[in-house]
Amino acid sequence: MPRATSLFLVILSLMYGVTTYAYVVGQGFGGGLATGAADPTGTVFGSMRQYVGSVASDAASLLLLTSAIACTLAVQHIAARYLYSLGRDRVVFAALGRINESHGSPVVASLVSGAGILAILLTPVLADADPVKTYAVLLGLGGYGILLLWATTSAAIIAFFRRVPPTGVGRWPSVGAPLLSALGLGAVLWLATVHLGDLVGDVGLARMVLIGAGVVAAAGGLLAVWWRRKDPTIYELIGRQGE
Repeated sequence: MPRATSLFLVILSLMYGVTTYAYVVGQGFGGGLATGAADPTGTVFGSMRQYVGSVASDAASLLLLTSAIACTLAVQHIAARYLYSLGRDRVVFAALGRINESHGSPVVASLVSGAGILAILLTPVLADADPVKTYAVLLGLGGYGILLLWATTSAAIIAFFRRVPPTGVGRWPSVGAPLLSALGLGAVLWLATVHLGDLVGDVGLARMVLIGAGVVAAAGGLLAVWWRRKDPTIYELIGRQGE
């Protein structure tokens, strides 16, 4: 693993640990959950205002806003790249693989992914949903989705190296590290699933979203099986590392 990546993971883990510990200490043992449920969007900022000052709280609010915008743009970009790759390889609609002749950007995939994200953001607005409740649910589901993605990726690494024998890669990076990661993340994912209500605040809505995501994932798997039977050439292109 590159040194910069390792250093980033260490710093990120320390920041998560320190901020979580500071929040628990600030709210008091056993009080963080109740306070967070009562005010999911203002509890952390309230603690900062109390112990650090209003300047730090306002700065954190601004950073949260800019981070949310950056995350939205990142998700749109990632989705566009996936759609472009699938369209280019004719796994889905070939039109998604079109690029802008002047800039070389995946214009169709970008427009489609942007429209999808806009629809997701506008749905709670048009439904006149409680913004605080919606924010808490989406934030919790986002964290749950990342845990699921990381755990699945760890398991996929092990499966990949079992199918493709590693060349110049030791047992630790090909088996040991991903196995340890899969076990640890699997345990955390299990805890998150058991306490899903505490994580998202609205179990019913969370289950609906997770079921919807599961349906989409299952549809993708069925599409892959269909391509493997109809055209193995296209099936082999799924997930390739080419440009």
